[in-house]
Amino acid sequence: MRKGGSTLSYLGVSLFVGTPKQSSFQLILDKINANLEYWRGLSLSMVGRVSLINSVIMGQLVYSFQVCKWPANLLRKLTSSIRNFLWSGSSKMSKLVTVS
Repeated sequence: MRKGGSTLSYLGVSLFVGTPKQSSFQLILDKINANLEYWRGLSLSMVGRVSLINSVIMGQLVYSFQVCKWPANLLRKLTSSIRNFLWSGSSKMSKLVTVS
């Protein structure tokens, strides 16, 4: 077990009592955002971005989803940043997507 800050984690999952709060998942969210920001600097095609999201990001999330249920507002933020990265290449900048 590793004690980081005010939370206790075991096998990469924060341990908490009661319903999970956003602070319980902040470490995972920070790792995902750091990955997205690093990949922003790379010149990636759409296929490359989809491949990274499916292999790295979804792998981290599936492990966490097996342990506990995430708060809905945190999932909306995460989905928004992943969607922005997929379409615009940056997790913070949204892009209007037109479909013919």
